[in-house]
Amino acid sequence: MHMSHNRPRNEQDFEALCLKLLRAHWKCPELQLYATRGEAQDGVDIVDISVQEPLRAAQCKLHEEGKVTNRTEVTREIEKAKGFTPSLGRYVIMTTGKVKREVHDLLIEINREHRKKRLFSVEVFDWGRIEEFLDEYTDIRDWYEGGSSAAAIGRIESNTETLLQVTERSSGPGRGDDRQDGFHAEIDEARNFLDKHDYQIAKLLLLRIKVRNWDKLNARHKFRVLTNLASVEVSADNPSGAAELYFEAKEYQPADEIARTNEALGYLILGQHERAFELAGKLREEFPRSGRVMGIFIQSAPDSAALESLEGSVPNDLLHKDEVATALAQRAQDSGEFQKAEEFIRAATSAKSRTFMPWLLLGQTIVQSEISQSYEKHGTEALFCDEDRLCEAEDALGQAFVLADEELYTSAMLDRLLHHGHILKCGPRSWRTKTGLPSPLQKG
Repeated sequence: MHMSHNRPRNEQDFEALCLKLLRAHWKCPELQLYATRGEAQDGVDIVDISVQEPLRAAQCKLHEEGKVTNRTEVTREIEKAKGFTPSLGRYVIMTTGKVKREVHDLLIEINREHRKKRLFSVEVFDWGRIEEFLDEYTDIRDWYEGGSSAAAIGRIESNTETLLQVTERSSGPGRGDDRQDGFHAEIDEARNFLDKHDYQIAKLLLLRIKVRNWDKLNARHKFRVLTNLASVEVSADNPSGAAELYFEAKEYQPADEIARTNEALGYLILGQHERAFELAGKLREEFPRSGRVMGIFIQSAPDSAALESLEGSVPNDLLHKDEVATALAQRAQDSGEFQKAEEFIRAATSAKSRTFMPWLLLGQTIVQSEISQSYEKHGTEALFCDEDRLCEAEDALGQAFVLADEELYTSAMLDRLLHHGHILKCGPRSWRTKTGLPSPLQKG
């Protein structure tokens, strides 16, 4: 006889519980929560990103106590799961609803049909089965009864730091005749998921290629697999893991511009600025029109390098590039030259940058400049800032929020934006945006 347990309070907590139980039941620590709320999920809340077969996934259905999970609901979720890419091998619906005989009969019918069509198997775990798991996995039961929040597990999130703003997602599609190559087509499929910020599926596809076919891949294939896996690690806030993959990828394409640029970026990520600067310097001579190379060169330059000298090393037509403008603005900020920082970053925002970092830096720089000028004129007892300038800063931060949301940055990154924007509260009135963009001061 199993113990009775309280049902989860909300969907997030139920998903967190299901994730832990399935990791234990399937002995699969690679299970992850899939996608984010509002994204198309094809009936999947939990997915296995390892390369094990069959590919396993689950749907979590939280219902109020006493509600029955019926044939219609189960059928609807199964039909959704048929659209999941790549194809599933095992699918479980975990529900707090009661499951009656009609659903068991349906599962027998569906599994017979799926076996003939070589489709995935289907199971339904109701609350009684979930309680049995809780009795079996006592550490999870203790965690659950202790009231741990679903936030402790979280979804796979991208929290890319400023240094990684110069990274490039992939090595690009196959070249020339390679585009007809089957392995390049598989890598391109994974890269498309990266472009859609679906990092879990991208990782799954790339790892499958790596595990199943590594000895069959040529150097170009291996380079692309490793480079795209590095992008996945960046999205998972694992810069050191990304750096190691960049180094490994470079071994397969030692003369390739992207491979060599990523190598320099890897050393920059790891804090080995001297080595990064050395490599970026050589790359700059060979590829003087590369904004990525120039951004790494500026960021890795020694503290003794004069800002004027670094600015002079940049061709004029590269000054508006996000990577270059951001790197120069950060150097200027660090040295307290806020006017120069604003000049640099406006080059990117005036060119209608579609990434959040230039807009964040513009808002931050304006505020820092206003505060610095106030301190110089009036001391520290009170702040006297230009209202129009602060409104412009808020507009820039609002634009940063919008773009961060479009790029699927997470609440953690938005918290950073709030941290940078909180000082706007020093203003003499309640600020509002002029453009209709959401105000960062209203996000807390």
